Amino acid sequence: MACQFRILSTALCAVLFLTYQCISVSEEITLQAQEKLEELLTKSAAGSNGHPGLIEIAGSDFEKFITRGPRPYYLLVVLTAISSGNCQPCEQINPAIQALAKTVEEQRSKIDHSDASELWANPEQTDVFIINADFANNRNVFQRLGLSTAPSIVLVPPSKSRKEIPLARFFKSISNKFTYALSSGRSEQDIGNWIASTAKINWLQFGSQMELPKIQYIIGAILMLPALLYVGRKLIDRLRRSMWIYAVVCVAVYSFVIGGGMFSSIRNSPWLHKDGSKIGYIAHQSRYQFGVETYIIGGLNFMAGVAAFVFIMSQRSDQPQIKSHKFFSLFRFIPTFLSLGGVLVGWYFIVWCYNFKNGHYNYGHVGMKG
Repeated sequence: MACQFRILSTALCAVLFLTYQCISVSEEITLQAQEKLEELLTKSAAGSNGHPGLIEIAGSDFEKFITRGPRPYYLLVVLTAISSGNCQPCEQINPAIQALAKTVEEQRSKIDHSDASELWANPEQTDVFIINADFANNRNVFQRLGLSTAPSIVLVPPSKSRKEIPLARFFKSISNKFTYALSSGRSEQDIGNWIASTAKINWLQFGSQMELPKIQYIIGAILMLPALLYVGRKLIDRLRRSMWIYAVVCVAVYSFVIGGGMFSSIRNSPWLHKDGSKIGYIAHQSRYQFGVETYIIGGLNFMAGVAAFVFIMSQRSDQPQIKSHKFFSLFRFIPTFLSLGGVLVGWYFIVWCYNFKNGHYNYGHVGMKG
């Protein structure tokens, strides 16, 4: 009996000891997590180079906040090489990251940070920080990551474990759903909505929320629309019969599409590129463009198309149906060299833009030198 009592006592003591150890470890992990969270909150509020919410890391910060647990927060890690001076994609996406960091910092007040015991209690209220790791300040990290291209954007999820992710296996340890594809969009709203949907957090919102007008305005519009259509029926019929309107609309749509307007709209490309006092209107990359390029290329195509139309009509100006027309008869006064010159100028600058984006094209003399 005494022997059984000793065995039970020993087992009970062992259970109590392990329980105490687990509680101690849990408290230690919570304390570490709280300290890291408070430090990141301070860094985020201070910002970097006048950009609130953006945290620049260097040295051992990558391991401390990103690869080493515990992490009671999400981290959007942006690996860039802006300081190198030759990473145009990094420079293009940098304004969006800065705007994103500011928006996140402004909306952070929705989270209650007062209770340390609730760090992991509500996943939808988990904090998010925007981390910028530039090559100049993190050369060793880039080398150990095996990273040869930039920018790269990953969302590092929270972790209760103190386990550290080896830098050599960092990207392999991050699930594909936490890796952002730049083809999904390069705007603040695109990246922000991806964070909110991937992390499943409800306090982060991007874009304006659509609000329906008041019911009385909707009813009034429904009642007035038929009356306006009836009153203006003759004008609408005249416009419907006018081929000039169809021609102008079709040419405008054609110029917009051929200039890459759909690309710029879907990708939400920046209007132009600014680097200090330097301004770029044409992107050097063949598979990317600025918003203003849509109107440059579209305008050149429009000019060349109109010049080609004028050239053809001027050559047909001696035909009876052209001579007798009220407007088309004016084409006989336009010199041939003027319209033909417009075609050539439009064609040349379109080729120039293409050659600017693809230096190897060499104005069509591919493989030729001298």
